[in-house]
Amino acid sequence: MSDRTDVILTDNDPRLVDKGWCFELAGSLVVTGSLIVKLSKWLVVTGGIKAGEGIEAGWGIKACEGIEAGWGIEAGGGIEAGWGIKAKFISCALRIFAGLCLWRFPTEAEMTITSEIRNGTVAFGRVVAPTKDGKASI
Repeated sequence: MSDRTDVILTDNDPRLVDKGWCFELAGSLVVTGSLIVKLSKWLVVTGGIKAGEGIEAGWGIKACEGIEAGWGIEAGGGIEAGWGIKAKFISCALRIFAGLCLWRFPTEAEMTITSEIRNGTVAFGRVVAPTKDGKASI
């Protein structure tokens, strides 16, 4: 028996607030399994996002804190995180940002992207290869 729980977010999820260009979720989003984002626009989380397995989003994802996945992160748009990104791999159609901070200069740790970049352009941040076992150090 597994403690894994997958979460699927859709436009009608009561935790989401429609902000026009995105859906916003207050606080952090933590799942033990995979996070599947089936929204009609970007997902913005005011805290962090952590998935025990993978994260998949049709559009883009943004976390004001960090984004961590035990496996991979895939997004149709871009990926943005305030406090770093950790995953086995990242694949997105557009750009990847880690360490976005408007009120001060980010630290090296906040700008770190610990992942293999399969697709997408790192527009801000520093890429570090995952550990030899193929996992990000979460």
